[in-house]
Amino acid sequence: MLEQDENLSLASVEYTLEMHANRQSLITYLKNFEALPYFSGITGMTIVGAEERGVDELSTVSMRATLYAKQN
Repeated sequence: MLEQDENLSLASVEYTLEMHANRQSLITYLKNFEALPYFSGITGMTIVGAEERGVDELSTVSMRATLYAKQN
């Protein structure tokens, strides 16, 4: 869904991402996400499987995020 903020001239696109990760690979991904050259904010995250196997084992991670872009 593409929305536009009238005050800031920003467009936003909501997206979801699913990946398989352990604790260390998720931390690495989030550090790289934070360093992206554009603004994208994570709005939600679900981790499935960590309860049974522990956080150091492979889990399914689902994230909801929003990408923001300036409009000309």
